[in-house]
Amino acid sequence: MRFQKYLDMDIRIQFYDAQQAVDAYKRGSIVLELRDTDAHIKSVVITQLRFSNPALQVTTLDNIYFKARTDKPQVLSVSFRTRRRDLQDMNRKHVRLYIRGRMTDQQGQDKVFKAKVPSVLDSSNDAMSRIEPFPA
Repeated sequence: MRFQKYLDMDIRIQFYDAQQAVDAYKRGSIVLELRDTDAHIKSVVITQLRFSNPALQVTTLDNIYFKARTDKPQVLSVSFRTRRRDLQDMNRKHVRLYIRGRMTDQQGQDKVFKAKVPSVLDSSNDAMSRIEPFPA
């Protein structure tokens, strides 16, 4: 299933303000913005999010549900964390965000999809680059 063929989704990965936490973990969010879908898609459900590097841990994730074909983009987010000491070791390293989910069409048929979102970690400014997903 080709992710980009049916969905116009922007995925951003960002860290929270460095001044916010004083514990051993640095926290962030995976922001999913569904802007549009193919006309025959009724809903989109994200069932799994994980990073290629196990030091970046997605916290508890149930299913993320998007209703397709709305007037405005829908924005949902999932939190993640990593140890601050691991973050320093990952500077300028490539990481991938793996996404799994399903799309339901107007007839109720589910279509499973996967996508990989490549990123380069830049811990100097506490952000990951935003790169569009490509088909798995």
